[in-house]
Amino acid sequence: PVYGFRARGLDGDEPHGSIEAMVADYVAEIRRVRPHGPYLIAAQCIGAFVAIEIARLLRAAGESLFPLLLLDPPERAFAMNEANTTDAAILRRMRAREADFGNADVRVDPEAVKASGRFVRAFERAIAQYAPRPYDGPVCMLVSTDRLAAAPRTQWRKIYAGETAQFIVGEKHTEALDASTPRFAEALAKAMRRVYRDFAPVS
Repeated sequence: PVYGFRARGLDGDEPHGSIEAMVADYVAEIRRVRPHGPYLIAAQCIGAFVAIEIARLLRAAGESLFPLLLLDPPERAFAMNEANTTDAAILRRMRAREADFGNADVRVDPEAVKASGRFVRAFERAIAQYAPRPYDGPVCMLVSTDRLAAAPRTQWRKIYAGETAQFIVGEKHTEALDASTPRFAEALAKAMRRVYRDFAPVS
């Protein structure tokens, strides 16, 4: 089975105020659904830092995990420019996403835009306050060459301190997250084979 998290705040409730609070809720929900591992945790982009902290909590509780599966993670925690977190900016991105799937004329719910705005701004504040620590567990990454070139390997090792396996998906960040492309599917298949063949779950 595969489970996904829907961030608190998208349904009208109050978003989490910190990465730590978000992670505590997510880990509690993981263990409610599946009390014991091994677990395979995945995340994309800046969500890598949420995945790292989930893994840290689960390992501290004595649970075993497969390597984290991270889709084009950054080499540092960073917050977006405030201009990109306004409701108008979020509406533009939502419309662009619908257009990518051939739904350019679809009406975007104004309440969904407001809820997304509240969540995005809360998440960006949480990321700005978050101080990442090195994660020493194994990690498999689907990455873009742009993101790899953005920082020296020494910078990456400050966050991803354990064994890492990287699979190039494309040049741009958007390519590395485009699950509709054959290159993404090929890289994901390679990463999953590596996860299950070469790594035992760790605790």
